[in-house]
Amino acid sequence: MQAFGSSDNVLNANVTTENKIVKTGRTKALGVVLNTTATGGDFHLKDGGASGTVKFKYKTSGTTSGGNPIVIMFPGPIQFTSDLCVAFTTEHVTVCSVFFT
Repeated sequence: MQAFGSSDNVLNANVTTENKIVKTGRTKALGVVLNTTATGGDFHLKDGGASGTVKFKYKTSGTTSGGNPIVIMFPGPIQFTSDLCVAFTTEHVTVCSVFFT
């Protein structure tokens, strides 16, 4: 049995484009790292592609993260049954790293 927080089979995807599917099929998201700009906006993780169900939503503050990215580790994995899609606009997030199994 694998315990949450274990390093077994943890994958990472760096996303720099809007509405990108990072994992097709069933998966669990463990956390994200965001580099933000001076423009605020919404960051979403969606189940089922760009028009799918929002499973995680974060409102960026409009503060440039620079060398201090925003690190969000979920208290437990978020289950995605179809596709794990990252949705944001490049006006407020320049790069996102998603950790998943």
